[in-house]
Amino acid sequence: MGSDCVGTAASVREMERTLREPTDSLWGDKSHISETGSDLDEEALDELQMEGKSANTKKQTCWGTKAFTDWASRRNINTDLKSVEAEELAKILRKFYAEYRTKKAELPTPSTLRSLRADPPFSRNINIMADKEFTNANSMFESRCKAYFTDGGRSLQHKPSIERGDMDKLSGYFGDLESTDSTRLQEMVWFNLCFFLGRRGREGWRRFTKSTLQLKRDDNDKPFLTFTSAEQTKNWQGSNPSDQDYSDVRIYENESSKDPVSIYLFYLSKLHPDCDALFQLPRKDFEKSGVWYNNAPLEKNALGTIMQKISKKSSC
Repeated sequence: MGSDCVGTAASVREMERTLREPTDSLWGDKSHISETGSDLDEEALDELQMEGKSANTKKQTCWGTKAFTDWASRRNINTDLKSVEAEELAKILRKFYAEYRTKKAELPTPSTLRSLRADPPFSRNINIMADKEFTNANSMFESRCKAYFTDGGRSLQHKPSIERGDMDKLSGYFGDLESTDSTRLQEMVWFNLCFFLGRRGREGWRRFTKSTLQLKRDDNDKPFLTFTSAEQTKNWQGSNPSDQDYSDVRIYENESSKDPVSIYLFYLSKLHPDCDALFQLPRKDFEKSGVWYNNAPLEKNALGTIMQKISKKSSC
């Protein structure tokens, strides 16, 4: 099982390509279908299950598998993860959690350990985080997470907040709606959504459409923007009811010249009517009263560098 994921990034890309082509890779292959034409074999079922995982999750699984198989190889542990008994797997994982170190021979951070445990590289009817067979393994897991701070004297590190001076520079760069252009308006909308919704740098932006957010009013008749429906994020995939759902996050209107709601609605009015993407390619030449964007979406890589460009332009 591990050898399939230990390969280079090319193998991951090939897996992603396969999952994007279900017609050829699944339904077009007659070996996946039984003689009755109605049943799917285990390989087909595994492929369908993988379709529900994001590309980042699949890459993370490959990384976790490599970390486990490298450790097991050094310990001369030969285990078929698809068939090993739960009790035996629990013993192996307990030892793995206790002994795993980074490439620099350092204790792994709690987030690294959680990543290793979050998506095991097998499809089985067992839960390594909840089943009773894994109680001791998970106790070791929690112990090693705490050890990162107690043994090394480390403290939890948070990302620094944006300094007031930098916020003033950003405000000066964005300007107002009367003097803005297509690029700055888009950058201002993107920054507001990041700031008020607490989103990661490039997560999910390409999936945003004109209808992703909607304007609503609260019990006091105050207008606000919120998600039209629950979206999938890295921390909320929609299948676990205990995961946090950010669908009720709100951006309220205010009376400043930088009101995020007014800016967002103005931005919507300037988008190309034939393109449903929320972030479209800005036009260099446009009429102030007309459409400011091309009939083409802004791609993920461009979206991922917006903050870098904003910082450089505003001298932050």
